[in-house]
Amino acid sequence: MNPRFSRMFASTCRLASVALACGLACGPSSESGDAATAGDGAQGAPQFELPPGAQDAAEAIDVATLHSVIETLSSDDFEGRGPSTEGDRRTRETIGNFLRDLGFEPGSPGGTWQQQLGLVGITSHMPKTWTVRAGDKTLDLAWWDEYIASSGVQEERVGIDDAEIVFVGYGITAPEENWDDYKGADLNDKILLMLNNDPDWDPEMFAGTRRLYYGRWTYKYE
Repeated sequence: MNPRFSRMFASTCRLASVALACGLACGPSSESGDAATAGDGAQGAPQFELPPGAQDAAEAIDVATLHSVIETLSSDDFEGRGPSTEGDRRTRETIGNFLRDLGFEPGSPGGTWQQQLGLVGITSHMPKTWTVRAGDKTLDLAWWDEYIASSGVQEERVGIDDAEIVFVGYGITAPEENWDDYKGADLNDKILLMLNNDPDWDPEMFAGTRRLYYGRWTYKYE
């Protein structure tokens, strides 16, 4: 066992306990008057007491231990830790062993460290070339170097043939910004081509260069 990894794991667990304790203790100062003041000293700031060992736990975290944790779990021995791979199994086993060595007890059924759950794996096999046509012009995109694709549909085979591609800018509808990339268009059965992020050239729009939820892929998918 890597001793630095063990110390880091212990420190992390202690800090989690400290955070929980702080959350429970936040509120008016205690009668003893020994409470520490949070914030910038403004009147009415919340009062709380740090539990014993909080400072030691914070000081136990340093660059060396952080680097050790990252180096261990990101090493080639764990093969990328992909779900349901040997590297994934080795990672879960390693973390369980550390917890055991730190004195924790397993809480999963049967006295194990791991809770079983079902996963669906999808391995996509894409055409070597994706061809886009516009009138009598064609554009051939090579797999991996020029286009990446995957499918989340749990079917043996899915495909899109001869679908129309419609460019929709950033794919954003934001009434408060007077912005609508869709403008009520009927886009059923179309492929939508859109830009990443959100508009950032005007500090008065979309919070300037800050990426808002409008610029996240989850928003665009929704």
